[in-house]
Amino acid sequence: MKKNLTGIGIMLVAAVFTAIGQMHWKLGLNHVDTLFDIFATSENFGKVIPYIISGFVLYGCGSALMIVAYKFGDVSMLHPLLGVSYILSLIIGFSLLGETINAQKIIAVIVIITGLFFLGWSAYDIEKKKGQNKSFDNDGGERKHAAEAVKTDTLNGDSDKEGSV
Repeated sequence: MKKNLTGIGIMLVAAVFTAIGQMHWKLGLNHVDTLFDIFATSENFGKVIPYIISGFVLYGCGSALMIVAYKFGDVSMLHPLLGVSYILSLIIGFSLLGETINAQKIIAVIVIITGLFFLGWSAYDIEKKKGQNKSFDNDGGERKHAAEAVKTDTLNGDSDKEGSV
């Protein structure tokens, strides 16, 4: 479970980085009417490009963190956590960009949070079942130890002993 929690934490940080990176792109593009206007004047270029570059750096850091997070858990559990970035984007858009929040957006956030809750719950159930039945051990630990015992008994000629596997 600790491994999953590490993956979850890293993926949530990745969601923050990607949301802030996207906000930088939006802030940069607020200075121009079209993408072609970026290159129309050096003033536009100087205002927009730093935001675009910082957005790519932040988004890239978020992507790198996603890759690291996958080392600590299942894709089916970790990838949906990026849904947190939608919630963060809504908050950032409202607080920093003056965007409006309506009922549909609030319902969408509730649906995302509900989905994340059920994902977390299912991961907890899976871990709990793994703890109850050691044969589900990811590294084959219990089965490997049993196989080594059989091999040792066979090599020692102890396979006839009472209690041997």
